[in-house]
Amino acid sequence: MTITAFILILASVVLHALWHFISKSRQPVPAFFIIVSASCLCTTLPFALTSGVNPALLPPRFYWMMIGGGVCGMICDIGLSRAYRLADVSLAYPLARALPVIMTALVTIFLGLGARPSALAIFGMLVIMMGCVLMPMKSFSDLHWKNYWNRALLGILVAAAGTTGYTIFDSEGLRLPADMPPQQKHPRCAQCGARRRKQQHPCSQDHPVQNSIPPLPVVCEQG
Repeated sequence: MTITAFILILASVVLHALWHFISKSRQPVPAFFIIVSASCLCTTLPFALTSGVNPALLPPRFYWMMIGGGVCGMICDIGLSRAYRLADVSLAYPLARALPVIMTALVTIFLGLGARPSALAIFGMLVIMMGCVLMPMKSFSDLHWKNYWNRALLGILVAAAGTTGYTIFDSEGLRLPADMPPQQKHPRCAQCGARRRKQQHPCSQDHPVQNSIPPLPVVCEQG
């Protein structure tokens, strides 16, 4: 792992935890989570639009996956807002993150999505989930179902279901551009039909690019 990747991961972890504690310190209503989600969208949208993948050439299924992920993210925010109003973040957050670890694996296995996890991988998921379940307790003597059965449990379950949903939708959606053949990822020259790749194009004339948003001029080398 490069130092840049390490710094980015560390910063994302800190910021992720920070905004959850901020949401708890303020009135944790769904509107607050919507504002945070909208800010994330505005921040990441320019990178998505300049990623080199032409949005017009993506299959319709990609946009259904994107809509599904957005709806599940909204469901997760609604659940978290309820859980944070009724319980401490040290209890609600670990549980809301622990359940999707195993729920995602169970749903993907049931639907036949992705690679089937090995027995060792499932064991690791259970260890992580149990660690998150034990985290809010001060000692093993506090491990009792009554400490988890409270008014915040419904919000925790809703947040876990939303997290499971957007994890699967996002994974399936991101796999679609990666699986596209190269000729569908790059726009076509409107006149000679050649594909443009990374600003390189086998033409010698300035031809407009077909199906590009916006149309980009490309240099052609054909007569």
